[in-house]
Amino acid sequence: MNQPAPLLHIQRLRVAQLRKFEDFELHNLDAGLNIIAGPNGAVKSTLNAALRAAFLVRYSSNASAADLQPSGNSGAAPTVELDFALQGVPHKLVKTFLKKKRCDLHIGSQQRSEEAAEDYLAQALGFGFAPRGVKADFLGV
Repeated sequence: MNQPAPLLHIQRLRVAQLRKFEDFELHNLDAGLNIIAGPNGAVKSTLNAALRAAFLVRYSSNASAADLQPSGNSGAAPTVELDFALQGVPHKLVKTFLKKKRCDLHIGSQQRSEEAAEDYLAQALGFGFAPRGVKADFLGV
């Protein structure tokens, strides 16, 4: 029996200039549950922050992205790259925060950038970004 494709399957996650990691990548992630275990300082919280930023933080937000910046590197441009499938369709998201603000999303052979990319993801995943100065309102949560 064929099972439907999972709503979201993250296949690769890469962070650069994010918190204390200059460059870190997880790849070949399985559909379903992947468990990341390790001692304190191993990268777990950073990966969680990266996923949150990729999907829930506007690339243009200084305040929301401030905790991604590495200590002592005010010129850093924290970057999150994700390869994922959304309902079986391949996507690639690259978001850069703070110094080189940018958001690019490839959906199959299509491309969206900046707010259009973020708005597409929000709609596809069933949430809305809050207006400026207001906390996010997650639908159904």
